[in-house]
Amino acid sequence: MAGKRQADERAWFDKEVEASEFQDARLRERFGIVLERLWSGIGQPIPFSCQDWAPPKTAYRFLSNDRVSEQDILSRGPKMDE
Repeated sequence: MAGKRQADERAWFDKEVEASEFQDARLRERFGIVLERLWSGIGQPIPFSCQDWAPPKTAYRFLSNDRVSEQDILSRGPKMDE
């Protein structure tokens, strides 16, 4: 049963990333990387989720990018129940 849930979660995750629309196509790729690291460490601070200095730096850089807004991140793709 856990395998089905993980597959469902992964499908949702992939849809969210694929449906994202940022001003620059490279930001979608970076969004996927950051989201995956944060997803794997839900509830932990960014440095603990990323387990190394380079990934948190990537996350902070992405989140502070002038071309990425809170609205960009929150208004992505299909909802989990779709």
